Amino acid sequence: MIACPPRFKFLWMLLGTLILPWVIEGLLGRGWVRILDFALLSVLLAIGLNIVVGYAGLLDLGFIAF
Repeated sequence: MIACPPRFKFLWMLLGTLILPWVIEGLLGRGWVRILDFALLSVLLAIGLNIVVGYAGLLDLGFIAF
């Protein structure tokens, strides 16, 4: 395998990430793109909630019961 500078690896990954939705849409149809979009959105929301609740500790609902 030919050694490649990290900058070029990043550019190839970025290019692949930008082209991937069109390739999936062309091969599998538009429905799979929507499913993948919803799945990735759910992952991002879960990561955000984990940061807010776990790391920052901002969501405290215990006082609502009293």
